[in-house]
Amino acid sequence: MDSSLINSILFIYFQKMTSLTSKILFSTLCKVFETLSTSKGAQRSKIFRDFIENLRKKAANLKSQDPQVSTSYFPIIRIFLSKLDKERGPNGFKEKALAFLFVRIFCLGKNSTDAKKILNYREPIKSLSSNDFAERCHGVLRAKMNVRGSLTVDDIDKFLDKIALQYKNNEKQDNEFIKIVDKCTALELKWLIRIILHDLRLSLGAKTIFDAYHPDAERLYSEKADLRYMCETLADLSVKIDRRISNLSIFSPFKPMLLERLSITEIKKLFVDNSEFIIQTKFDGERSQVHIKDGRFKYFTRHGVDITNNPCYGECRGSRGFLTNKIASLLSPECKSIILDGEMMGFHKEKKEFSTKGVAFDVKKLTMTSKHQPCLIAFDVLLYNDEILVDKPLEYRLKILEKAFQESPGILLRSKNERVSSVEEILEAFNKSSDNFEEGIVVKRIDGKYKVNTREGSGCYKIKAEYSGELIRDVDLVIVGGYYGEGRFSGMFSSFLVAAVEQKEEGRRIFHPVTSVGTGLTDEEVRGLNRKFERYWTKTKPEGVEGLRRGAPDVWIRPEDSIVLQ
Repeated sequence: MDSSLINSILFIYFQKMTSLTSKILFSTLCKVFETLSTSKGAQRSKIFRDFIENLRKKAANLKSQDPQVSTSYFPIIRIFLSKLDKERGPNGFKEKALAFLFVRIFCLGKNSTDAKKILNYREPIKSLSSNDFAERCHGVLRAKMNVRGSLTVDDIDKFLDKIALQYKNNEKQDNEFIKIVDKCTALELKWLIRIILHDLRLSLGAKTIFDAYHPDAERLYSEKADLRYMCETLADLSVKIDRRISNLSIFSPFKPMLLERLSITEIKKLFVDNSEFIIQTKFDGERSQVHIKDGRFKYFTRHGVDITNNPCYGECRGSRGFLTNKIASLLSPECKSIILDGEMMGFHKEKKEFSTKGVAFDVKKLTMTSKHQPCLIAFDVLLYNDEILVDKPLEYRLKILEKAFQESPGILLRSKNERVSSVEEILEAFNKSSDNFEEGIVVKRIDGKYKVNTREGSGCYKIKAEYSGELIRDVDLVIVGGYYGEGRFSGMFSSFLVAAVEQKEEGRRIFHPVTSVGTGLTDEEVRGLNRKFERYWTKTKPEGVEGLRRGAPDVWIRPEDSIVLQ
């Protein structure tokens, strides 16, 4: 057959081949974003449900025209739930990096007025109604953008894949941005920025999105932590998940059961039905899950990130990872497969003790030359020898955990379990924990089942001194700096750097920055502090403030012009 004819046939074939996302203009999706961002509560949920319903109708129409067409909803759902999407990987961008990139690709000149507006996006501009980064770029760059856009959602999906791959390979990303921005309208650029930053600012929770997509979506994602799998499995609304059967499986991460906060003054309510509980120590590490079968290992974080190939871990015995080689030798000969839930702690090699997350290291990224090594403290088991245990009571699961492996300090440990049946026993355990300067205690119903991705009503509680205000001694701290906020606090300072005062000889005072505060303040208190300090803010660090190496505030205030927080 003539080659030109073959090429013509292939061209016609591939021209016919299309996808749902290639048929949806990005401008259409941006209009949906705009509508959602200005809507409230139930109205917002309805708008999103209608959007999903229209997607399904469009997909069905495409399928009727061509049964081979791809109608995957995943590229769209992953935009709305980008923080849950582990497939694409990071793109390396925060606001500051994007600001410098836009200055480059739009040839603004670092000292130009427009460049300064973008680079100093946190500083309020009265002419703009909002001062978040995407809005700032939209306002400054609007005149340079297209009036009409031709980009599709498929174009955006491929662009995001490319910049993530370039970041992974340490390659420059400017050219990809130039190509995509050249086709963008100002509105599309605003929403593209928010997509890149994983912050759509729609006030649309994951549960609302899951429920709109499919009644079983949240449950399936909780057990698989795989967004693509959820989207593809539940693409058809007629597909139902048997809720009597767990979809948990080896080497597939799940969303772990979480702990409900409980004040020490509320523990009486635990014993209304004469329940018994297990007390465990509350560790300050990295919540982790370890999957093992036939010599193969997988390590996942709480959010389902696979860290198996990080330096200190490893996929099998004999790999370069330290922890896998050690754990493999500690498993019971009877253990053929297991899923462990626990806390990955940093164990100091020389001091032979655990360090908390507050110490400057990341247990996920430790190397063989680090001062710390990872140590798993296992407190639950969800699968053993291919038997799923989530519907078994905690007492049964702990017996399995007891026989699954030998302990080894600094490598693999079991959380110590204390059985209690009274308020007095819990109080005694809590006081002992406080005396030992531990983070707190965990209290679990002895007959409790393992409920993935559940906090309220899980039957598991964490009790820490900070949850009981009367147990914390007040400390006077003075505000010495402010950090610009975002969202409803755009253009003002939403958190404040506070410092402890050290009285020196001859009346001299030194102010040691301690932390930033903001979450404990009401909206009115934040706005009140902004009004009070408006004329006192300065770019110069006040005399007497010492010791801050990182995280300098956007503005400073002299202690004598400030107030004390208690």
